[in-house]
Amino acid sequence: MKNVLIVLAFLTTSLSFSDSEGPNQPSAGINNGGTGADWVFPTFAFEDDGLYATASGTFDGTSKFMRLSDFGFSIPTGSTITGIEVMIDRSASAASTVTDQIVQLYNNSSMFNGGNLGKLTTWPTTDAFETYGASNNLWGMTWTVDDVNDSSFAVYISAVIPGSVEARVDAVWITVYYTNNGAPEATNLQVMPSMPGRNDDIRVTLTYTDPEDDPESGSEIRWYKDGVLQPLLNDIVTVPSIQTDFGEVWNFTVRVSDGFSFDTLKTSPGVAITNAAPSANSAAISPDPPYRDADLTLSYVFEDSDGDPESGSKIVWYKNSVQQVALDDSQTVPETLTTLGDVWFATVQPSDGLALGNVISSQSVTVINTTPTATGVALFPFAPTEDQSLTLAYTYNDVDGDAESGTEILWYKNAAHQAALDGSLSVSDTLTTLGDVWHATVQPSDGTLMGTLVSTQMVTVINIPPTASNLFVNHSALDNLIPLVAEYDYSDFEGETESGTILRWYKNHAQQLDLLNSTSVPIGKLTLGDSWYFSVEPSDGLNFGTIQTSNVISISASMPAESPWVRWALVFLVLITALRAIRTRSTSIIG
Repeated sequence: MKNVLIVLAFLTTSLSFSDSEGPNQPSAGINNGGTGADWVFPTFAFEDDGLYATASGTFDGTSKFMRLSDFGFSIPTGSTITGIEVMIDRSASAASTVTDQIVQLYNNSSMFNGGNLGKLTTWPTTDAFETYGASNNLWGMTWTVDDVNDSSFAVYISAVIPGSVEARVDAVWITVYYTNNGAPEATNLQVMPSMPGRNDDIRVTLTYTDPEDDPESGSEIRWYKDGVLQPLLNDIVTVPSIQTDFGEVWNFTVRVSDGFSFDTLKTSPGVAITNAAPSANSAAISPDPPYRDADLTLSYVFEDSDGDPESGSKIVWYKNSVQQVALDDSQTVPETLTTLGDVWFATVQPSDGLALGNVISSQSVTVINTTPTATGVALFPFAPTEDQSLTLAYTYNDVDGDAESGTEILWYKNAAHQAALDGSLSVSDTLTTLGDVWHATVQPSDGTLMGTLVSTQMVTVINIPPTASNLFVNHSALDNLIPLVAEYDYSDFEGETESGTILRWYKNHAQQLDLLNSTSVPIGKLTLGDSWYFSVEPSDGLNFGTIQTSNVISISASMPAESPWVRWALVFLVLITALRAIRTRSTSIIG
């Protein structure tokens, strides 16, 4: 005997047939209905003895129905009929004439039961058996043991007989195939789960037992909601949650079957559709670890199998293992309530407003010191010259209010660490050289934690531009008898010679482009009432210095008439002017 717990699905299987009774011969035979020729001596069809039940052709070409019954079957009670086979020994007086009209079974409930298995092939002229049905052919209906054991169980035979041809039946035999099967039994009926929520599918569970160890096949299941049959769910093992709702009571009935026999009707206990308690998971406090300037925030995942929204969840905070009642049901602890070294954790008990789930706890976090920062880190000046010191500037920040202590400052020249300058905020101009590339790094510290290393920009020591000074327009007392001459003093810190200086003349504040870089203004360009001056932008061939502007002079007297002595005087003055210009260009103040 086999016990099977059926949970999700019933099983079906192919069957094997091993029991049969027959072939049995009839003991009663008559004409019974139909039109056409009578069968003569129907009782001669009982045995295969050369004596025939015969029917001769008539005007309508058919015979009446010959009913052969009382085959004497005694199939065991409880068996299942699996097939019926009929064998008819028949012949015709002429070839290719007689065919079957009816070969059909009868079970006393109506004139005919089962399909007509008559064939279109003609009867032979000598006796031969023809087989109808088979061990697995039930002739289109279900047969009980009582049907085939009853004396009224019969086969009807009718033939198509043209003209004067004679149809002959010598013998009819029937074999019944069956299984001698014990009925299965269902026990331990339950609807699972035993406390279903609104989003739970419910299903049939039971223990299936069969005395022959036959597998379950063809069981009947009926579901009831609040005592009312749900016909759309007939023979369904699992009822989807979409069919159920909160507060309903569900149960089922079942008649288990092994494919041959049914158990008696059994009824399961009912279950009520309940509200499922929600759950929470992945509870966590962030940030982890928290600094003294950080709020603490509790996060978690709320889940409810019924799809209910969260309502009324309970949150409890603990600081150093002591409940902080003032923070009940809050998801956030403001940073004003935390102190360096505090250990915090929280618990949450989820609720959907109807039921509370299980309490879960977050991790523990310890409030730690905040790392300081350095901002605005820069070197000044941005473009230093050889006569300028370098200065490091930055702003120290610490949200905890801790004082700066142990900040690390490193200096680099041409990417090489200058260890002698570690911790210094400046570099003397005596340590810088034209073309050096400098930068510094700052890693702030509050004495406990070091902050992020921050680097300044790169600065390159550049050439000191030359200067021009003592600018004046040389116009002697002879006034208008000599040209205007530009004089100035050139000076360069590195001693570099003057190269590429730009000198510009202005008359009445308008630049005279034709006089660009000329050190003098010819007499021919001087006109009574004009005002003149010049500017100098000194250059050492590398850099330009600051533009400087001379004094302004006015041409106050008219030019005299030209005479020979004047021409000699002019020649003399031009020579003097040239000598002065040579002196001015060669003058250089160094240092």
